[in-house]
Amino acid sequence: MFQIHFHKFSTDVQIYQIFYVILAVLGIYLLYAVRKMRKNEEISPLILPEEELAKCRDKKGLIAEISRPVSLLGAAALIYGIFGVINSLYSAFGWGYEVCGVCLFLASYGWYSKEMRRGADRYCK
Repeated sequence: MFQIHFHKFSTDVQIYQIFYVILAVLGIYLLYAVRKMRKNEEISPLILPEEELAKCRDKKGLIAEISRPVSLLGAAALIYGIFGVINSLYSAFGWGYEVCGVCLFLASYGWYSKEMRRGADRYCK
């Protein structure tokens, strides 16, 4: 049997770096979307689907309700992405960072999901 051996470190690091860069870009987009949402009073269809937006009774109230969770998720994604790139390049924080970072990011996503559903139920039904 033939076995192909890849240099594990370089392949894994490149994949993780791409993942972390995507997370950082997502964070920047979410923070930009919140700023634009507050300024123009329009919700991005990437944050809330068009079907939900069409049923919305009070856009100002919904924007006030979801701005904080979207901001927190954007900040969490941006911070986790930036520190992830640094960690994958320099191993500056070790594996403990990975475990804590994933747990904190998932916790912020869980809270974001709960608050988005609550806001959509309150203002869009």
